[in-house]
Amino acid sequence: AGENLNSLGAYFAPLVKKLEAKGGEAGEVWDDDTFESVRKVYVGHGQDGIAFVKFEYVDGSDQVVVGDERGTMTESGADEFEVDSDDYIVYVEGYHGKIDGVDTEVIMALLFKTYKGKTSPRYGVKSGIRFVLQGGKIVGFHGRSTDVLHSLGAYMSLPSTPKLLGKWTKVEQNGEEGPGPRSAHDITRKNGHFIPKLGPYV
Repeated sequence: AGENLNSLGAYFAPLVKKLEAKGGEAGEVWDDDTFESVRKVYVGHGQDGIAFVKFEYVDGSDQVVVGDERGTMTESGADEFEVDSDDYIVYVEGYHGKIDGVDTEVIMALLFKTYKGKTSPRYGVKSGIRFVLQGGKIVGFHGRSTDVLHSLGAYMSLPSTPKLLGKWTKVEQNGEEGPGPRSAHDITRKNGHFIPKLGPYV
């Protein structure tokens, strides 16, 4: 007798990709790690670009986690960009370049966009080399900083590949005519559907 698959489940494991930090190589490396989503962005900026960033996250238990301050807060304080609870950041556009008195590149400007189309103001000065962080849901940030922000990278949550969970049971044929039972020995996914690959007749 053969065996066949009579029930199927799927477990979706999160896949996270670390996007390389863009900008200069000076300063201390920092890493906020990964979370469920980014809830708020704080940016301090002036005539010389981005001096300060801080990110507020939500973890898997829906608890708020406030990241450390990166760079130095300016006298004018920081602007705040808040993401709605049913939305998330998918796009960051920035510029990096050199300024007077600094030997290495710094982040000159930043702009954030969400999945639902909410867009922040462009913080800082649109000058230097443009870069973009995109490709999925942004769930964390990393970079380099001293008293200014030198570089910025992101963690991107990507669509998951499911792990299949199946229960196998014997299937007997009724009657004498027709082929014998077959076994589903492999499963493929095509156009969003799970398709069993049938083995030879028994």
